[in-house]
Amino acid sequence: MGRILIPNAVQNGMTLLNVGGTTLSGASVSVSSIPTTYKHLYIVAKDITTSTGSIDIILRFNSDTGTNYAYSAVRNNGGTVQARSSAANDGIYDLVLTPVSGTVKYQGQLEVFIPLYAETDTVAVHYQSYGHTGSNIASYSGSGMYDGTAAITTIALVAQSTYTFSGGKLYVYGVS
Repeated sequence: MGRILIPNAVQNGMTLLNVGGTTLSGASVSVSSIPTTYKHLYIVAKDITTSTGSIDIILRFNSDTGTNYAYSAVRNNGGTVQARSSAANDGIYDLVLTPVSGTVKYQGQLEVFIPLYAETDTVAVHYQSYGHTGSNIASYSGSGMYDGTAAITTIALVAQSTYTFSGGKLYVYGVS
């Protein structure tokens, strides 16, 4: 996926904050100590696989599992289009459908754009993704919000339920 959520004009002003990326492994993966000196955050997760296919990934900020998130998305899964939404949730769900590890050509891809992430009240979150389990192709396009009380300094991707990540990389960029 090629930086399609952010305008071309700001792509040159991006700095990779977790140099080399963070490997997706275990039940969740976090990137912390994100400085608040940038205007926006751009997040990319590439080649996502999990221990069991066909699960959704959850996005959380600042280790907050309270009901401070809401989202709505359009999901096309195997040709069936659905509207998905939730208010007062413990994270932003329905980010990407993941394949089982070993199915290299079906690895999930995700990108997230968070404008003005250093605000200390509600921030917007925009995302799109692609996933494939081998039998189902799914794409998501959504937006949501995080109603926190502090600037976002930690990003976490969490595998749904008792599943775990078995591959992929997470990249977090600060956008000037």
